[in-house]
Amino acid sequence: MRGLHISQLGSAEQLPGSTRFAWRDGERLIVFGRGELGRAGSLLDEEGWRDFELVTTARALEGAPGDLIAAARAIHELGSGEVPALAARICGRREARDLVALGGGRAIDTAKAV
Repeated sequence: MRGLHISQLGSAEQLPGSTRFAWRDGERLIVFGRGELGRAGSLLDEEGWRDFELVTTARALEGAPGDLIAAARAIHELGSGEVPALAARICGRREARDLVALGGGRAIDTAKAV
């Protein structure tokens, strides 16, 4: 299973003439920048992420672009709770090999735990 998450290893690249920041380490790609969330669906497609499930929270889901939501095979909206319990619920329902976390620490930690 592939996953997207943040690590302190790797290299960073500031793209000239832009406020976009891309960080890549192996299969991991982290992109920061104004308007980048709106490109999430197409960026995932460009990177070969065509069969994934989204792990997110209600708050993050409200701001998610429609193409990202449409591209996800399933959406796992996290409620409150401890990461191990949240991850266990997803493990029992997961179909796609890859997970994409959208949101903050709880979404990222849960996706990593799965």
